[in-house]
Amino acid sequence: MVKAVSPLLAVLIGLMLATGAVFVHTAAPALADNPLTIPQAPLPTPTVPTVPTTTTADNSSTGRGLSKNEEVLIFGIGAVLIGLIVFVIRRDARSHAPEGASTERGRQRGTVAPLAKRVERNRAKGKAARRQRKRRR
Repeated sequence: MVKAVSPLLAVLIGLMLATGAVFVHTAAPALADNPLTIPQAPLPTPTVPTVPTTTTADNSSTGRGLSKNEEVLIFGIGAVLIGLIVFVIRRDARSHAPEGASTERGRQRGTVAPLAKRVERNRAKGKAARRQRKRRR
């Protein structure tokens, strides 16, 4: 169990250290504004001469996003993954289903008796129930 937890623990510690480094750098200017500290003389800023640069148009770094081929590839891989997930779930469900469960779908449903027969049967049941109640008095 320790081996399974240690990579996760290492990642969490790394993330905590990375975010801690950000907090240390962002907290430093706040400490400089503390009125209880001794004021320091500002450091002279070095001047850097500006050199004109020429830029070339590069289609790969213009920030236009993915090309059509890349989009088709990504959506294709996504569709294959979803299809694979559906296949595995259905195969697992069928392997755990009771025997003959899939054959029961094909059988015909029972037919409903005509209205006249149903009314006659319900009246007979009612009469039998009344006779039973009379006998139990």
